[in-house]
Amino acid sequence: MDELSLFIAEVERMLERAMDEEALACDGERGLLATAARHLCLATGAKRARPQLCFHFGQLADAPRPGLLDLAVASELIHSASLLHDDVIDLGLTRRGQSTANALWGNTVAVLAGDLLLSRGILQLRHCPPALTTKAIEVVAEITRALVVEMSSRSHVRSDLKTARQVASGKTGALFGLCGYGAGALNGNLELALLLETAGRHLGLAFQIADDLLDIFGGAGKDALTDVRQKTPSYLLVLGANLSASVRDALAAAWSTEEVAEASISSVKRAVLASGAVEQAIADLRAEVASAQQVLGKYALQRPGLELLKWGEKLATHTVARSAV
Repeated sequence: MDELSLFIAEVERMLERAMDEEALACDGERGLLATAARHLCLATGAKRARPQLCFHFGQLADAPRPGLLDLAVASELIHSASLLHDDVIDLGLTRRGQSTANALWGNTVAVLAGDLLLSRGILQLRHCPPALTTKAIEVVAEITRALVVEMSSRSHVRSDLKTARQVASGKTGALFGLCGYGAGALNGNLELALLLETAGRHLGLAFQIADDLLDIFGGAGKDALTDVRQKTPSYLLVLGANLSASVRDALAAAWSTEEVAEASISSVKRAVLASGAVEQAIADLRAEVASAQQVLGKYALQRPGLELLKWGEKLATHTVARSAV
């Protein structure tokens, strides 16, 4: 196994231990929380994108491995918590190719399981520099604010791109930024921490744009057109609505009824594909990767920096490949 694979394998073992400890800490009915938390956190469809970023950023910053592992585990726990809460807000029924926690055990259990993972994620950083814990708490607040903005924008056909970017940056960019910040902070280099945080935020926005594009085509354990069904103005849908009256009309028709009809969903897809929004979104994705490269500067020429940018470019090439199917 290469170094990255060994690192991710250790992260998986630490996540397993964390979930085992939570199961032991719970008795009676409380054990259901640990079960729901494990159901999502250890699902086989997890990409572990954030631990991968922690590894590459850690290589750039020469961060100590124990702290870097704690950062990677914390980032995954915080991410999993946000997904549990997100599924409750969206009334999501599937995640990572399986039923969501709220579909299996109800909203109350899903929310509380998310809270459990969130607290465990912050606790995972207890041996790290205080600045890192503070940053993690700030990121949790930013994720929460982004989810509120997304919720208030639901069903709004004329959402603006600035708001869509704000939501994408808060939902995904902030936690990617934490991975970069943490790598620098672990080595006591706060100047580097801020630089890597900025690069991470650009990569996070690229990742979210790629995820929104994947919603149109499906794949990777994600059902196609979920954002349309849930009346969520994703970056791609907002981009399409800004580019084309046909997309605006199709979304208005689809979201005018309580339950979105399949025929309306198909109309939205056709309008989005004809609008040029997919091509523009891919260009925007690549622009975010290029911005990350610019921020990294000399670090982009080092092997870990090259691996980071290669990972970002794969988001674009994979999306292009899916759109051609």
